[in-house]
Amino acid sequence: MTLIQRALARLSPLGLACAVLAYLAALHTAGLYHFTRGFLLTRTALDHAASPEDARPELARFDKAVVLVIDALRTDFLVGPTEGDASPFYHDVLGLPAQLTAAHPERSVLFDAYSDPPTTTMQRIKGFTTGSLPTFIDAGANFASTAVTEDSLVHQLMRAGKRVGFMGDDTWTLLFPEQFAPGLEHPYDSFNVEDLHTVDQGVIDHLFPYLHPSNTSQWDVLIGHFLGVDHVGHRVGPSSETMTLKLAQMNDVLARVVEQLPERTLLVVLGDHGMDQRGDHGGDGPLETSAGVWMYASDSLTTLPTERPAKINQIDLVPTLSLLLGMPIPFNNLGTVISALFSVDDLPRALEANAAQVKRYIDHYDGVMDRRALHKAYDAIVDSDPETMRAFLATTLGHLRTLWARFSLPRITLGALILFLTIPTTWSLYTTIRSTRAGWAPLVREILHVACYVGGLAGSIVGTIRGVYTREPAQAIAWAVAGFAVASQVGVVMTLARATVRSVWRDMSHATSMTGAMSFVWLGPVVLILHAVSFAGNSFIIFEDRVVLFFGATLALVPICKALAAPMPRLRLKILGFSVALAVLVRLIGSSTVCREEQQPYCRVTFYAHATTPVAPTTVLAMTLPVAWYLPSLLIHAFLAPSRANAGPAPFFLMKGLRAVLTAGAAYWNLEWAETWRGIQPARKPLIKLVKLWLARLTLGALSGGALYIWAQLPLNIQVKREAVADDQAEMMAPGAAAKPAAETRVIVYGFANSYGSSYLLFLTIPFAVLFFVSQPTAQLALAAGLVGILCHLEQVDAQRDATSMLAAFVPAGPGAFDIDNLPTQQPTFGEVAFLAVLAHLLFFATGHQAVLSSIQWKTAFIGVSTVVYPISPLLVAINTFGPFAVVALAVPLLAMWNVSPRPSGKVPIVADSLQAALGFMLYFSTCTFASALFSAHLRRHLMVWKVFAPRFMLSGVTLLVVDAALLLGVAFGVGRVAKTVKRTFKCDSV
Repeated sequence: MTLIQRALARLSPLGLACAVLAYLAALHTAGLYHFTRGFLLTRTALDHAASPEDARPELARFDKAVVLVIDALRTDFLVGPTEGDASPFYHDVLGLPAQLTAAHPERSVLFDAYSDPPTTTMQRIKGFTTGSLPTFIDAGANFASTAVTEDSLVHQLMRAGKRVGFMGDDTWTLLFPEQFAPGLEHPYDSFNVEDLHTVDQGVIDHLFPYLHPSNTSQWDVLIGHFLGVDHVGHRVGPSSETMTLKLAQMNDVLARVVEQLPERTLLVVLGDHGMDQRGDHGGDGPLETSAGVWMYASDSLTTLPTERPAKINQIDLVPTLSLLLGMPIPFNNLGTVISALFSVDDLPRALEANAAQVKRYIDHYDGVMDRRALHKAYDAIVDSDPETMRAFLATTLGHLRTLWARFSLPRITLGALILFLTIPTTWSLYTTIRSTRAGWAPLVREILHVACYVGGLAGSIVGTIRGVYTREPAQAIAWAVAGFAVASQVGVVMTLARATVRSVWRDMSHATSMTGAMSFVWLGPVVLILHAVSFAGNSFIIFEDRVVLFFGATLALVPICKALAAPMPRLRLKILGFSVALAVLVRLIGSSTVCREEQQPYCRVTFYAHATTPVAPTTVLAMTLPVAWYLPSLLIHAFLAPSRANAGPAPFFLMKGLRAVLTAGAAYWNLEWAETWRGIQPARKPLIKLVKLWLARLTLGALSGGALYIWAQLPLNIQVKREAVADDQAEMMAPGAAAKPAAETRVIVYGFANSYGSSYLLFLTIPFAVLFFVSQPTAQLALAAGLVGILCHLEQVDAQRDATSMLAAFVPAGPGAFDIDNLPTQQPTFGEVAFLAVLAHLLFFATGHQAVLSSIQWKTAFIGVSTVVYPISPLLVAINTFGPFAVVALAVPLLAMWNVSPRPSGKVPIVADSLQAALGFMLYFSTCTFASALFSAHLRRHLMVWKVFAPRFMLSGVTLLVVDAALLLGVAFGVGRVAKTVKRTFKCDSV
């Protein structure tokens, strides 16, 4: 016996089930790692720096500069509406730049700057200081800014001995540590979205003393970064009186700056990005990428551009400011000097310096595939002709925007291969456990032994070869893991190929048999295939929220057909009633929507009060408290009472604990609304904020610190009573009660029939409560409907199983041999699991999300904290975004446990059935992930790849890992604890 076999032999059935899930999770991780390394582009930042000899001092026109960044300053905030009606909330409020441009066009100029997505603050600061382009994967780094290592305008100013002062958003000090002049650095926390004024006031308090004539000798360049406009957008949206007040404040600040601006000083006011109609940003919508820029000087500045406002790229500021201040252009810059800011005589020399710098960059950058074409464009420059130089710069930028780094096709292929092989591997394990059931453990031990032995051998060979070839240990390990993954999956599939085919054939045969004619076993796989294939079309991805709504409604209504074949009226009514209720709930959940840009004009926002505010509808706010209060009662009376499982700790746990937490969650968001309500007295707002802060801290602290521990110590939801029961009453005992005969009394165990499921349901309510708290009001209603929908699905499935079991027992044996007490338990089917997978997707969309970066609800990062706190803030955002998938994944084992009663001194295959259901759920998400990866890679040159396909793949990949972790937690902790408690109570093994 090998070491691996001995280790596997020591595992209990529960430990073995966890090993299977962990093995598949490791495969998914390996596949996603290699695929993303090849597909999600990362730009190579060259560590070269421009030489001082590259400076053109003859082009310098200013001695000093004041750069003011107004975060999220959209272009129309400066210039008014380009089309449509003007908004009284933000148009013509910040009117000084437009007024001065109209009055003094030679000294003032406005621009509409395109800010490359992702439109997050850190990436845009990098962009307009280095002149480089971001890549898709950069968006996730906005929470954790790291120092800029490439050449930048700030770096060049420091090298030239210029004194740079800074005040405002502390992202700058994280990106440029120790690069601002000592004593001139005044950072403020940047992520407290609820604070609309502290950062802005801090900038004001330091800016104007520096502008006083007695202090202008202390600095050469001042940088101020205001955050109020951005925070107002996130908090209440642009269409609000708060935005009007904030823009008016910025207008007053600019007026004071213009009055105090020193001579030969350039004022640059810019937005790092824009904001959409709700005040959010991060994606590539036209409102998000439209950033206003205003430049003003006391002397002549422009050559009067014909288009107003002139359209530029935001990165064009880098070479322009560099040359106007007499600095070398940063080495990695790809921007083009703004022609309007140079005289007719200076423009050719400025473009020549710009073109020479970009030529040096492409000569050193290995990621440029078609360097020959770019050299040809450079050689086409004729006698410092501005047009040919602009053509070269535009060609280079366009080329690198499309191809800023090389796709690694070997990595993409390897990752896709691993992800593909997880599908037959998971399916083989699923069918094996389904067909063997009680005897699954020995066979799975042998399968894992084959996988580890074959995979380990192949992995060591591949890793050694790769290590010798590259001499990089990290690369060797990565490729060794890939070799292990591919070889082990092939080994599993080959070992189980024959058994898998037989199992599939048996299921298909059963589907056409008399008792299985209405089983629709094909429906679940068909829905999965259609869902996966839909990722081939960008229109299906764009409208995926409608696609999964159709799938969910279909899967909910199909069981109505089964009601006709049920042998008892009670079962027919139960199947029919819960099917209709489930379909209604699915429709209600699907009515909560947020719209992505591409869905217009066929989408209407219902998640928020309207499309231009991040605030929930007032009617929804009014409904959250009643829903939070009565939801636990519904669980007790509608779903636990029929099996008498509302005994034991269930009433206290649900009616006291869960009710208190859900009510606190609803109250939190009502307080959030009250804090910005115009009718509230300003003096009351600090109290509201304090109450809201501590309500979140106490509630989330209790959930994370004590709820799971308390649940783990609880007994089963049963109640044992000794009652006198007449013999003629024995048949009329309550459902869910187990009785033992005695001389004059019977011992009745209430809740016996649902001992497994009712206890696990209490476990499920804990992560549900956490997600409920960190979700906005409309999402809370959708989640409540989702939880009720899960239980309706379980009751519907239970009724179908009862009908199938009764038919199976009745038909061959005849009426006389029918024994209702010994009906076999039914296994979960893939169709039952598929509905939960579809419901998880539906809840993701219904809770205010889309497969776009701009739908991330950043305000959840500040629940219970007044500023960004690591790792709490990113974790809260992750729970808000991916929590629906995790909670539904945790509910999957209930398909194996709901209304399943223990068998004292016997065995019930709870672990086997839970593992089978978990594998089916994992199969659904791994198939969707592979399909998304495949079509994203195949269409990597598609116009919509970074707008549609890549974000959907990222969502699929992260969701798969979340589902893997949730399933492992549910089986290891939830199922394990329930099985242990049942065994201790009834001496019943759960294999």
